[in-house]
Amino acid sequence: MHYFSIHDPLTGLYNRAYFNEQMSRLNEAHDYPVSLMIADLDGLKAINDTRGHPVGDLLIKRAAQVLQHGVRPDDVVARIGGDEFVIILLRTDQNAAKAAIAQIHATMDAYNQRDQSFPISLSLGTSTAVTHHALEEALRLADKAMYQDKLQRKGQARHTILGITRAAPPAPSSHSA
Repeated sequence: MHYFSIHDPLTGLYNRAYFNEQMSRLNEAHDYPVSLMIADLDGLKAINDTRGHPVGDLLIKRAAQVLQHGVRPDDVVARIGGDEFVIILLRTDQNAAKAAIAQIHATMDAYNQRDQSFPISLSLGTSTAVTHHALEEALRLADKAMYQDKLQRKGQARHTILGITRAAPPAPSSHSA
């Protein structure tokens, strides 16, 4: 029962409640620096509107896998909203956080090369807190950086989304044949 209270049922990632618990724990801890990364799955609304929620759910699951495979096993990956994720990178300075973003981009590119029917586009932002006093500000700055990345990648994301909405095969069915 405890598992379901701290995990997202769609992705198996930690959920917002667990993320909030970890942020409270970090406010009491001395394990700094801590970097926070915000990830947003680009174009989910358009995909849900044109291809249906089963395709949107599939992309959320795949984005979760890309994020998990792009970071270290002890990093905390949580789904905190419909298309929003956050990663807590413990004992990670800003340079290592930028390297983590590069690794996630490489993981996403490799995934998109393997499965071109439902490519993933993620906007990412990160910020680092060196003390617990800076943790909430780091979260705000990571979110701001993610939106800046989204604006910079808008054309690329639109190309990815249009590929799914126009040329993708029919949505996967939940019914067996």
